[in-house]
Amino acid sequence: MTRRAGDSALDMLYGTLVKAPWWLGPILAVIAYATFLYLVPAIIEVSTGAASNASQPVSGVLVSISRGTAPFAAFLVIAVWGFAELKKLADRRRLDRQTGLESVAHLNWAEFEELVAEAFRRDGYVAERTGSGGGDDGYDVRLERDGRMTLVQCKHWRARKVGVNVVRELRGVMASHSADAGIVVTYGTFTAEAAAFARDSRMTLIGGQRLVEMIGSVQKRQHVQTNRTASRSDAEVSPTSAQPPACPVCSSPMVLRTARRGPHAGSRFWGCSRYPSCRGVRQG
Repeated sequence: MTRRAGDSALDMLYGTLVKAPWWLGPILAVIAYATFLYLVPAIIEVSTGAASNASQPVSGVLVSISRGTAPFAAFLVIAVWGFAELKKLADRRRLDRQTGLESVAHLNWAEFEELVAEAFRRDGYVAERTGSGGGDDGYDVRLERDGRMTLVQCKHWRARKVGVNVVRELRGVMASHSADAGIVVTYGTFTAEAAAFARDSRMTLIGGQRLVEMIGSVQKRQHVQTNRTASRSDAEVSPTSAQPPACPVCSSPMVLRTARRGPHAGSRFWGCSRYPSCRGVRQG
């Protein structure tokens, strides 16, 4: 977790456990218990062993306090771990119960960011939501995978298109953070200027139907209904219960499509969910 000014030790612990596998919490609780029960008393006894006899009563009190603190320290870790696991459960359920753009529209901006982070998390990324809300960091989610860092800006705008200024601003934030890539995600659409700028940069735009496809590709059970009338120049999205393969070009999840024209019209194939930014295909 990225350390921010004002973060307490509990904030850091919570942020770590939110990203960690479930078994780390109990292990840390045992470590905290053993530290206060054995390690801290041993350090106190060693440090006061060569001191005068007058310091012995003080060291004894400190040892007693440390040993008495051990169960409370373990309980505190377990409590933070419990809250972290509840949050992860809520994030998973939120993603799995999405059924399309209408359900996404009912989320608030914070829930939308959590949804996007969880979708990327299931796609194999380490995803950390900044939680700034006001855009102080210039991005909302940070992704890491294969040594590459990607910054994500989420815009839960329903009534207007995301313009080129948003994309430009994220491009500047990418440069200041030495990020490898940038992604702008919106419930709505993008202007032509934004799309043109993204094509000339190391950036990806995800909005509308493409967002629905991304969510559907990582759901445990595919509840999202893809829009079969959505604009597609050469393919139609088809739902499938099979585990989607990874794109051979960018490693993103793929979706099963049906060619609508050309010499292979009517045949099925796997197309990258990042189309048209990525045109990776596999035979169905």
